[in-house]
Amino acid sequence: MRRRILLIEDDFDTREIARIILELHGYEPQEADNSKTALEMILASPPDLVIMDLAIKPLSGWDLFREIRARGPRSLPLIAFSGYSGGEGEATIREFGFDGYIPKPCSPDRIVSEVKKFLP
Repeated sequence: MRRRILLIEDDFDTREIARIILELHGYEPQEADNSKTALEMILASPPDLVIMDLAIKPLSGWDLFREIRARGPRSLPLIAFSGYSGGEGEATIREFGFDGYIPKPCSPDRIVSEVKKFLP
């Protein structure tokens, strides 16, 4: 069975590229273009992993993280997908509690390597 990854990204092109990369590596990506839909999807049928933009709406990625941790499966890996870059940005994201970080823009290899840390 292919592992399900919820990709939360409001930019269609970015979401489409990430979806294709994940499919090519044998994953089953599901997509949400807003945080409300994403939270509903997670609560109804939790995926194996979540990759989320931090600048999503109506809840920011930060607030969505809090909601998922409060109401969803606590063991669900949450990876920030963000243009909030640099070593300081990554440190802030990890200190907040995210399990992983994928900077934007990034290479296909970076997406796959980060996912494989949680879904070998």
